[in-house]
Amino acid sequence: MILNQKRIELDHMIKEPEYGWLSPLGVFIKGDWGEHESTALEIIQKNYWEDEYQDWYLTKQKEVSYIIHYPFGDFLSEKKGWILIDDAGYGLSVTNLKRAGLDYTKNQKEFLYNYFMDLGCPLNANYYYKGESNEEN
Repeated sequence: MILNQKRIELDHMIKEPEYGWLSPLGVFIKGDWGEHESTALEIIQKNYWEDEYQDWYLTKQKEVSYIIHYPFGDFLSEKKGWILIDDAGYGLSVTNLKRAGLDYTKNQKEFLYNYFMDLGCPLNANYYYKGESNEEN
């Protein structure tokens, strides 16, 4: 989910955010800005998911009538429930797992709560932990 509705608060961050991938267990794998695909591939290889990625890729390819590239990061999010924390050039963003029919795990919610609190963004922290936007505050 791109946090454009939170941009005002994010403009007042008290420190620079770290970017990377967050596992369903709440383990954060740091990845440099612009390197999320190579970091995703490293995660796939470290977990020996190459064959599973290939099967997923071929299944996705059959859904369309033309050749398309399915990034490693899409596999991590859609198939494995990992979250990408990134800045795509228009503000901090966090993967919306609901698009893939998934929910954030308790561990992911706790990590995101602490992550945004450390950045000085309590509204974002509450949004992910409690599922509340707190737009009225």
